[in-house]
Amino acid sequence: MVELFYYHHIGLNEKFGLLKHSYGKRGLYKAFKDYPVQMCHFHQKKVIQRYITMHPRLEAGKDLQKIMYNLTSTTQTIFTKKLNEWYEKHRDFLAEKTVKPETLKESFTHQKLVSAYKKLNNTSSITFYV
Repeated sequence: MVELFYYHHIGLNEKFGLLKHSYGKRGLYKAFKDYPVQMCHFHQKKVIQRYITMHPRLEAGKDLQKIMYNLTSTTQTIFTKKLNEWYEKHRDFLAEKTVKPETLKESFTHQKLVSAYKKLNNTSSITFYV
């Protein structure tokens, strides 16, 4: 059953054919590291949408949503450039920290935006075919 899942859902043409795209299961990228892999853009957008919501209120969230909107019609070079420009523009905002009075521990004030950026930055190599 697991074997069928791999071959049916992630697009292996044959038992040892090429892997075309995946729905975002992190372990699959390591397991099939010898094959060209691309994360499904639809699922990449949905992952980021969970962090920034469909209607972000913060400027940084709105800007990131615009970058994600163009994901399917851009190249890796342009996407990476736009993502880096977004990060540089909002670097100080993303670096803001809040101290929780009950624990006296620091955490990012805008943790979901930071997580969205890290997710995009870490998966940019598998977001596009090379």
